[in-house]
Amino acid sequence: MAGANVWGRIVANALAQLQPTIINEEGTRRAEKLAHWLSPNHGPPLGEHKQTSNALVDVPDCDYIVNGGVGAIFKNDLLSLPRKGMLNAHPGLLPEYRGLDPVCWALSNHDPQGATVHFIDEGIDTGPILIRRPLKETSAQSLVDLRLEVLEFAARLTREFLSDPEAHPPMAQRPEEGNYYGRFENPGALDAFFE
Repeated sequence: MAGANVWGRIVANALAQLQPTIINEEGTRRAEKLAHWLSPNHGPPLGEHKQTSNALVDVPDCDYIVNGGVGAIFKNDLLSLPRKGMLNAHPGLLPEYRGLDPVCWALSNHDPQGATVHFIDEGIDTGPILIRRPLKETSAQSLVDLRLEVLEFAARLTREFLSDPEAHPPMAQRPEEGNYYGRFENPGALDAFFE
C-alpha cells in the first residue's frame, strides 16, 4: 500500500518482487500535500495500482498492510484489517525518535541515523519493533539526499521482514522509553553538516 509520493514509490519499488497490491490515495488534501513532499521526482512511478479517494477502502484480504506514505494515524478498525498486522517503515531509530522528521532530529542531536520496521498501533510509532538497525554509512551530500537514503534503507528492511517474518519476532516498546518529536521547523539549519 502506498501513496504516489516519494515515500510510497520507494516502498513500492523495494517490495516489487513480492508483487504487492498497491493502493494509491488520490484527490484528497493529504494526497496533494504528500505528493510534493521532499523530492517529488525521486524514484520510479508506482506502475500498476488501484486509485482511490480513501487509501483503505478496498483493502484486499491479506496478511500485512505496509504504510508507504499515507501519513495518517490509524484506528483499531483499520489496524485489524490485515490478518497479521499493519507495518510501518519508519525512517528513524525507535524508540528514540518517534514522530516527525526523525532524520533531522537525529542529525541535529548528533545521533546515528537508522530505520525501524514496526507494527502500527493506535499510538505514534509505539507498536512492537520487528527490525531496528542503524545506517552504517552514508554518501549523502545534502539533507534531502540523507532523507532519501534513510527512506530507502527503511524500505529494504521492510522487504527483509516480509521475506522471512518468522526470523523477526516482535519486541514490545515501553511507552516511557524514547522520545516523541514534532516537525523540525528549520531544516536549513542542518546544511552545515554537509559543508
